[in-house]
Amino acid sequence: MKKINQIKSGAVLSYISIIFNIVAGLVYTPWMIGQIGQSDYGLYTLAISVISYFTLDFGFGGAISKFIAQFRAEKRDGEISNLLGLVYKFYFIIDLLILVAVVVIYCFVENIFVNLSADELIKFKNIFAIVGLFTLISFPCTTFNGILIAYEKFVILKVCDLLSKILTIVLIIAALLLGRGLYAIVIVNAGVQLLVNMIKFMSIKRTMTQKINFRYFSKDMLKMIFSFSIWMTIMGIAQRFIMNITPSVLGITAGAVAISVFSIGRTIEGYVFTFANALNSLFLPKVSNMVAANVSRDEITNLMIRVGRIQLIIVGAIITIFISMGQEFIVLWLGESFRESYWVTAFLIIPSIVTLTQDIGITLLVVENELKYRTYFYILAAVISVVLSFILSRIYGAIGAAIGIFTATIVGHIIGMNWVFKRKMNLNMGKFYQQCHLRAVPIFLIVFVSGILLQHIWITNSMVLYALKVCVIGAEYLSLMWFFYMNSEEKKLILNTIHRVFKK
Repeated sequence: MKKINQIKSGAVLSYISIIFNIVAGLVYTPWMIGQIGQSDYGLYTLAISVISYFTLDFGFGGAISKFIAQFRAEKRDGEISNLLGLVYKFYFIIDLLILVAVVVIYCFVENIFVNLSADELIKFKNIFAIVGLFTLISFPCTTFNGILIAYEKFVILKVCDLLSKILTIVLIIAALLLGRGLYAIVIVNAGVQLLVNMIKFMSIKRTMTQKINFRYFSKDMLKMIFSFSIWMTIMGIAQRFIMNITPSVLGITAGAVAISVFSIGRTIEGYVFTFANALNSLFLPKVSNMVAANVSRDEITNLMIRVGRIQLIIVGAIITIFISMGQEFIVLWLGESFRESYWVTAFLIIPSIVTLTQDIGITLLVVENELKYRTYFYILAAVISVVLSFILSRIYGAIGAAIGIFTATIVGHIIGMNWVFKRKMNLNMGKFYQQCHLRAVPIFLIVFVSGILLQHIWITNSMVLYALKVCVIGAEYLSLMWFFYMNSEEKKLILNTIHRVFKK
């Protein structure tokens, strides 16, 4: 019962955190851009993008989460301290390599981003130095989330996420009101993350009874870790190439303004991903236990359908309403200069209606150490994305880069991964699509047409009036889903969740 409450409470806190982040972001993002300027916002995005190449956890975070959950399921708690000791040794070595990489890039910034002006280059180098220092300090802390997930401490994990978002936004607003600029935003982000890492560390210290054994060394355990983490590493690099390298591509082919246009689309895509993915990490221990108990693939398929339907309801609402009404929202929110961000967002989020409903399948790959299949198709998608983005962004700017990512996602993440789920993992994908997606298609079409018609009938120039239109379409969507899509179990889950939120 305690584990179930952790999952339910973790899910509720996840969505509270996401809703806060989105609402606050809608209010303060245009204000922040107005304070620091579109060019500086693009530079900040570029700096975060470049440094992200070196902040991969090289699969060790996933390995920690998987193997600690496995050791606990198998009652082998003594192996946990040995596992962590081995992993942290490698983290310190990797930290030194990151230092070398950051210094090298800092010295050759002028030769890499030739489309930045002299003033932009100076600002970028300063931001990059600050972010690089923070990365070196915080990199070993990337294991904390994996440890908390493995111990099913979902509440403290989600509380930290919410605290991080609240403090970051509040302190950035305060810094900008005091006349601080771009550098203050960077410092606030870094400082808040360090504070949150300290809280997570204290929670782990109270949870774990084992001490980390830094003296431990075992070739067998090392081989076990690397056989899993190597695929996580390659896949992580491929993922970064698909999305995070794009600002760098635009920095080479189009300039800082195009980066800012793309970054808005990426931000909204991130909201969609976070909303759907909030439930995913909560099920890793459950899937681990199901595999350890040798349950049938039909049972795992049924779990995938149950979770996927909830994710589809959420993702479908966001995507359908945005595609039909989002261009007006972008212009009202950020102004005409960001109009192209609508098309960037559309190309980035449309594939999510499939990819973000299949997280249980991805979790199964992690549990069974079969990530190589996902890695192959992620590499294919990364290659397609980078090649097309370089070609198309020279002609169409940020929209061209988004088209490249869209094409790569369809090929690698949808066609490729569904072949893996069906042929290699023996999941019943026909049953999954029939019970999860096909029944929702008519609802999506009705809501999409309604949104288009409402846009033509009721033209607004106010965010308040626009919000009323969204509420109208949202009410239509929820009504159709409630009466024609949701089953009794899903209705009960929603009602109980609402009751629990108001009760607490």
